[in-house]
Amino acid sequence: MLKEGLLKLLEKKPLDKVNITELCQESGINRTTFYRYYDLPKDILTEMQSDFFKEIFRDFKNPLTISDIERLFLCLSEHAELIKLFFQYNSDTDWANIFTNIYSSFPRKKMTYGFQNIDENSTKLLSSYLAGGAFFMVRQWIMEDIPLPPKDVVEMMLNILNKDRIFYCE
Repeated sequence: MLKEGLLKLLEKKPLDKVNITELCQESGINRTTFYRYYDLPKDILTEMQSDFFKEIFRDFKNPLTISDIERLFLCLSEHAELIKLFFQYNSDTDWANIFTNIYSSFPRKKMTYGFQNIDENSTKLLSSYLAGGAFFMVRQWIMEDIPLPPKDVVEMMLNILNKDRIFYCE
């Protein structure tokens, strides 16, 4: 109820203008119930994002396959309006961490293939660099409604990463 109420209110005003009283009225609950679970309306949106990604990643393999990444991007595209809210109101750090976790799922040997004598700290930096680029590319694709199909965006991202190194080298 609170999630639906918050989404309705966000159609009319920004999150920082949503107060708890109107959210509770819109959702048909009392303030005590709200405070039992949340401190701020933003907490609801953060929980929605967390639940969204738990659901998406539940059936994925570790390490991720190209098919998993394509399904992820298709899901992001299909839920673009909700994803826009997540991008708008949740921190870039949350999203960067999601993409960093994706890159961390790839075997270290494959991530660093072609690099000479790369240590653990350098591998972390490489993963952060790649994850940040992927995050900003996805954010721009969703926020600006760039009319590319998810499969094309995945292909572009994987070409930048050199998908042969990640998915096929031994």
